[in-house]
Amino acid sequence: MNIRAVLLDIDGTIVARDGRISPELVETLQRLRDAGITVACATARTRPSARIRLGPLAWMADEGVFQNGALVVSAGQTAHAFEMPATTVARAVDAALAADPAVVVAIHHASAAPAFTSGLTDALLAAWGVTAAEVRPFAEGLRHPAIKVGMWMPNEAAGSILAVHAAVAEMAAGLATVFQADEGRFVFMTAPGVDKAHGARAWLETRGIDAGLAVAAGDDRTDAPLLALCGHGIAISGGHPEARAMADRVVTAPPHDGLAEALAELFTSS
Repeated sequence: MNIRAVLLDIDGTIVARDGRISPELVETLQRLRDAGITVACATARTRPSARIRLGPLAWMADEGVFQNGALVVSAGQTAHAFEMPATTVARAVDAALAADPAVVVAIHHASAAPAFTSGLTDALLAAWGVTAAEVRPFAEGLRHPAIKVGMWMPNEAAGSILAVHAAVAEMAAGLATVFQADEGRFVFMTAPGVDKAHGARAWLETRGIDAGLAVAAGDDRTDAPLLALCGHGIAISGGHPEARAMADRVVTAPPHDGLAEALAELFTSS
């Protein structure tokens, strides 16, 4: 396979839940970059949050797909931002809070810090790469078009967001894309038809790369469309069945070296 690009999910794919990254993967991705292959993100995270989470691979945040496909970045600059009207966002927030008043909601904008309903801790702000002064008041966030709405429960327990997901999905039918992630810990809402595959198509077009010459890797159901789009898809063992079903290969989970070994093998054979 003649690889020209690698698109990688972050959490559960590159980075283990405890934050560890395989040194072999770091070395492999740097070697691919040095060989002229474009290595990029395909994540639900914001760019600042991705950069922090990636640690020694922070340079990856200059390329790829963020906010589950709603934000496309090329050469460190925003190439596309797929927005939802403020009215759709406000209706979704109302539906989420009616389903469970304890839900935490984050509204993400293309060129501003997020707005949160509650749950702002120093640890959360540090993980998002923003300061308390930068966070937008929630009422202000509701007045502007947004690229993504994220929802989760304070305990982030698996399955804890199911009631909120059902309520928001019913409200947003035909108006937005609504999906669960990370074993029902999170719900994300983006513009209609926007997911990681949608963002990846836009990014690949910007870079002039055919999807058939791209490799993608991911572990969650939100990664399944991306794995199906690219010429070679790699899923993570123990990940969501929909991702594994779309993959050409399944590898061991981080921080083990399964992904590094698969990418090195593809690179050697190209």
